[in-house]
Amino acid sequence: GDQLELVLQELDARGRAVAFPDASDPELRVVTSGLPGQRVRAQVLRRRGPRVEARTLELLAPGPHDVEAPCAHERWCGGCAFQGLAYRAQLAALAARVRRAFEAEGLDAS
Repeated sequence: GDQLELVLQELDARGRAVAFPDASDPELRVVTSGLPGQRVRAQVLRRRGPRVEARTLELLAPGPHDVEAPCAHERWCGGCAFQGLAYRAQLAALAARVRRAFEAEGLDAS
């Protein structure tokens, strides 16, 4: 139930926001809702080894690529997680996911 203040940095393979720790903190934070660049207050749901899973309680500051989502329920329903992210930023996030998948299999991602 701890609360953390995080700056979300990228999206993982499942589309969840990730905040990487600094050198003094070994825990990886995965947040169930949020977009890269946003600063959020999140509540810890569970800890699994070096991984902390949390959910966003409050958006403290928008990210640089945030846009107004066309659906009023986007933030809460989860069915269309990328609507609040500018289209070019969506493409970059998805390209990074594909690149990481290739690299995980030892394939050239270029």
